[in-house]
Amino acid sequence: MTVVSTVISIIVYVLSVIGMWLTFRKAGRMGWLSIIPVVNTIMICLIGWRKVWPFIVEVVVGGIGIVLALVGGLMALFLGNGISFSGGAIIALLVIGIILMIIAFIIYIMITHRLSKSFGHGAGFTVGLVIIPLIMYIVLGFGKSEYIYEKKRNFGHKNSGPAEQLDQQGQQDQQDQQGQQDQQDQ
Repeated sequence: MTVVSTVISIIVYVLSVIGMWLTFRKAGRMGWLSIIPVVNTIMICLIGWRKVWPFIVEVVVGGIGIVLALVGGLMALFLGNGISFSGGAIIALLVIGIILMIIAFIIYIMITHRLSKSFGHGAGFTVGLVIIPLIMYIVLGFGKSEYIYEKKRNFGHKNSGPAEQLDQQGQQDQQDQQGQQDQQDQ
Protein backbone atom coordinates (compact mmCIF):
# COMPACT_ATOMS: atom_id res chain seq x y z
CA MET A 1 0.00 0.00 0.00
CA THR A 2 2.86 2.37 0.79
CA VAL A 3 4.44 1.83 -2.63
CA VAL A 4 1.16 2.62 -4.40
CA SER A 5 0.63 5.84 -2.43
CA THR A 6 4.23 6.87 -3.08
CA VAL A 7 3.86 6.30 -6.82
CA ILE A 8 0.56 8.22 -6.87
CA SER A 9 2.19 11.11 -4.94
CA ILE A 10 5.07 11.25 -7.43
CA ILE A 11 2.68 11.25 -10.40
CA VAL A 12 0.60 14.05 -8.86
CA TYR A 13 3.74 16.10 -8.14
CA VAL A 14 5.10 15.62 -11.67
CA LEU A 15 1.77 16.58 -13.25
CA SER A 16 1.49 19.70 -11.08
CA VAL A 17 5.05 20.71 -11.96
CA ILE A 18 4.30 20.25 -15.67
CA GLY A 19 1.15 22.37 -15.43
CA MET A 20 2.88 25.13 -13.46
CA TRP A 21 5.96 24.96 -15.73
CA LEU A 22 3.84 25.66 -18.81
CA THR A 23 1.84 28.34 -16.96
CA PHE A 24 5.06 30.09 -15.91
CA ARG A 25 6.37 29.92 -19.47
CA LYS A 26 3.18 31.51 -20.80
CA ALA A 27 3.68 34.36 -18.34
CA GLY A 28 7.27 34.87 -19.51
CA ARG A 29 8.83 33.32 -16.41
CA MET A 30 11.33 30.48 -16.11
CA GLY A 31 9.41 27.21 -16.05
CA TRP A 32 11.94 25.31 -13.96
CA LEU A 33 11.01 27.49 -10.96
CA SER A 34 7.85 25.37 -10.68
CA ILE A 35 9.99 22.55 -9.31
CA ILE A 36 10.94 24.42 -6.12
CA PRO A 37 8.03 24.27 -3.63
CA VAL A 38 8.07 27.72 -1.99
CA VAL A 39 9.49 29.50 -5.03
CA ASN A 40 6.64 28.27 -7.24
CA THR A 41 4.11 29.91 -4.92
CA ILE A 42 6.09 33.15 -4.97
CA MET A 43 6.10 32.99 -8.78
CA ILE A 44 2.32 32.50 -8.83
CA CYS A 45 2.05 35.64 -6.71
CA LEU A 46 4.40 37.54 -9.01
CA ILE A 47 2.50 36.47 -12.12
CA GLY A 48 -0.83 37.64 -10.72
CA TRP A 49 0.18 40.60 -8.55
CA ARG A 50 3.69 41.57 -9.75
CA LYS A 51 4.49 41.80 -6.04
CA VAL A 52 5.59 39.36 -3.33
CA TRP A 53 3.89 41.01 -0.34
CA PRO A 54 0.62 39.01 -0.58
CA PHE A 55 2.63 35.80 -0.28
CA ILE A 56 4.58 37.14 2.69
CA VAL A 57 1.37 38.25 4.44
CA GLU A 58 -0.24 34.87 3.76
CA VAL A 59 2.73 32.98 5.21
CA VAL A 60 3.11 35.22 8.26
CA VAL A 61 -0.61 35.33 9.11
CA GLY A 62 -1.05 31.61 8.46
CA GLY A 63 2.08 30.76 10.43
CA ILE A 64 1.00 32.79 13.44
CA GLY A 65 -2.45 31.20 13.23
CA ILE A 66 -0.99 27.69 13.20
CA VAL A 67 1.29 28.44 16.16
CA LEU A 68 -1.54 29.95 18.21
CA ALA A 69 -3.85 27.03 17.46
CA LEU A 70 -1.14 24.52 18.34
CA VAL A 71 -0.26 26.31 21.58
CA GLY A 72 -3.94 26.51 22.52
CA GLY A 73 -4.43 22.83 21.72
CA LEU A 74 -1.37 21.76 23.69
CA MET A 75 -2.40 23.92 26.63
CA ALA A 76 -5.85 22.34 26.57
CA LEU A 77 -4.29 18.89 26.40
CA PHE A 78 -1.73 19.30 29.18
CA LEU A 79 -3.10 22.06 31.38
CA GLY A 80 -6.82 21.58 30.97
CA ASN A 81 -7.06 18.89 33.62
CA GLY A 82 -5.70 19.11 37.13
CA ILE A 83 -3.91 22.46 37.00
CA SER A 84 -5.96 25.57 37.47
CA PHE A 85 -5.77 27.51 34.24
CA SER A 86 -8.16 29.86 32.58
CA GLY A 87 -10.15 27.96 29.98
CA GLY A 88 -10.97 31.29 28.33
CA ALA A 89 -7.33 31.87 27.43
CA ILE A 90 -7.10 28.46 25.78
CA ILE A 91 -10.26 29.05 23.80
CA ALA A 92 -9.07 32.53 22.80
CA LEU A 93 -5.79 31.12 21.46
CA LEU A 94 -7.64 28.47 19.49
CA VAL A 95 -10.20 30.92 18.08
CA ILE A 96 -7.61 33.56 17.16
CA GLY A 97 -5.44 30.88 15.54
CA ILE A 98 -8.34 29.57 13.48
CA ILE A 99 -9.37 33.10 12.43
CA LEU A 100 -5.81 33.86 11.29
CA MET A 101 -5.69 30.63 9.28
CA ILE A 102 -8.99 31.57 7.63
CA ILE A 103 -7.54 35.01 6.76
CA ALA A 104 -4.47 33.30 5.24
CA PHE A 105 -6.77 31.09 3.16
CA ILE A 106 -8.68 34.15 1.94
CA ILE A 107 -5.37 35.74 0.90
CA TYR A 108 -4.52 32.51 -0.95
CA ILE A 109 -7.85 32.74 -2.79
CA MET A 110 -7.10 36.38 -3.68
CA ILE A 111 -3.67 35.40 -5.06
CA THR A 112 -5.24 32.59 -7.06
CA HIS A 113 -7.96 34.90 -8.39
CA ARG A 114 -5.36 37.41 -9.57
CA LEU A 115 -3.53 34.58 -11.34
CA SER A 116 -6.81 33.50 -12.95
CA LYS A 117 -7.59 37.07 -14.08
CA SER A 118 -4.09 37.53 -15.48
CA PHE A 119 -4.88 34.73 -17.94
CA GLY A 120 -8.33 36.10 -18.80
CA HIS A 121 -10.40 33.81 -16.59
CA GLY A 122 -12.94 34.66 -13.92
CA ALA A 123 -14.20 33.48 -10.56
CA GLY A 124 -15.19 30.01 -11.79
CA PHE A 125 -11.64 29.26 -12.89
CA THR A 126 -10.41 30.58 -9.53
CA VAL A 127 -12.69 28.13 -7.71
CA GLY A 128 -11.22 25.37 -9.85
CA LEU A 129 -7.66 26.48 -9.07
CA VAL A 130 -8.44 26.44 -5.34
CA ILE A 131 -10.32 23.11 -5.27
CA ILE A 132 -8.51 21.06 -7.96
CA PRO A 133 -5.25 22.90 -8.70
CA LEU A 134 -3.60 19.88 -10.32
CA ILE A 135 -6.16 19.71 -13.11
CA MET A 136 -6.58 23.46 -13.48
CA TYR A 137 -2.83 24.18 -13.80
CA ILE A 138 -2.67 21.55 -16.53
CA VAL A 139 -5.66 23.21 -18.26
CA LEU A 140 -3.99 26.62 -17.85
CA GLY A 141 -0.62 25.36 -19.10
CA PHE A 142 -1.83 23.30 -22.06
CA GLY A 143 -4.92 25.38 -22.90
CA LYS A 144 -5.31 28.40 -25.14
CA SER A 145 -5.15 30.91 -22.29
CA GLU A 146 -2.81 33.83 -22.89
CA TYR A 147 -1.09 35.95 -20.29
CA ILE A 148 -2.94 39.27 -20.48
CA TYR A 149 -1.90 40.91 -17.22
CA GLU A 150 -0.79 44.17 -18.83
CA LYS A 151 -3.88 44.48 -21.02
CA LYS A 152 -6.24 43.94 -18.06
CA ARG A 153 -4.24 46.20 -15.79
CA ASN A 154 -4.30 49.09 -18.23
CA PHE A 155 -8.05 48.85 -18.82
CA GLY A 156 -7.62 48.40 -22.55
CA HIS A 157 -5.38 51.43 -23.12
CA LYS A 158 -2.88 50.37 -25.71
CA ASN A 159 0.83 50.93 -25.13
CA SER A 160 0.46 52.25 -21.62
CA GLY A 161 1.92 49.54 -19.38
CA PRO A 162 5.52 48.98 -18.29
CA ALA A 163 5.96 46.04 -20.68
CA GLU A 164 4.75 48.08 -23.64
CA GLN A 165 6.91 51.04 -22.61
CA LEU A 166 9.98 48.79 -22.45
CA ASP A 167 9.06 47.31 -25.82
CA GLN A 168 8.66 50.80 -27.33
CA GLN A 169 12.00 51.84 -25.82
CA GLY A 170 13.66 48.73 -27.30
CA GLN A 171 12.17 49.49 -30.73
CA GLN A 172 13.33 53.12 -30.48
CA ASP A 173 16.85 51.96 -29.53
CA GLN A 174 16.93 49.64 -32.54
CA GLN A 175 15.82 52.44 -34.84
CA ASP A 176 18.49 54.75 -33.39
CA GLN A 177 21.18 52.12 -33.91
CA GLN A 178 19.99 51.49 -37.46
CA GLY A 179 20.09 55.25 -38.15
CA GLN A 180 23.62 55.50 -36.76
CA GLN A 181 24.73 52.55 -38.88
CA ASP A 182 23.21 54.13 -42.00
CA GLN A 183 25.06 57.38 -41.26
CA GLN A 184 28.36 55.51 -40.86
CA ASP A 185 27.82 53.63 -44.11
CA GLN A 186 27.41 56.95 -46.00
